[in-house]
Amino acid sequence: MVYQFFKILFMAGIVVQEVIRFPHRRRYWREKTQQGTKASHVSQQEWIVSILGFLGMQIIPLVSILTPALDALTYQVPLWMGWLGIPLERVTHCG
Repeated sequence: MVYQFFKILFMAGIVVQEVIRFPHRRRYWREKTQQGTKASHVSQQEWIVSILGFLGMQIIPLVSILTPALDALTYQVPLWMGWLGIPLERVTHCG
């Protein structure tokens, strides 16, 4: 039951991240389209690393929380780690 609480808190943290990022992402795309399509300064290697980071930080945790697909890979961590994660998540999102 307590681990379910941590999953809900993690999901709330992801929602907060996206709410914070949304206006900045929207402004970036609006400015980019107003300037016209110019050559991208992002190399293919940087783009691949960004996609891999997104998969590791967003998609895999969501799949783990929302589906039983990764349950065989789950192990129980000490409860104190979850309680330590709450203030750390708060600091990283609002700090």
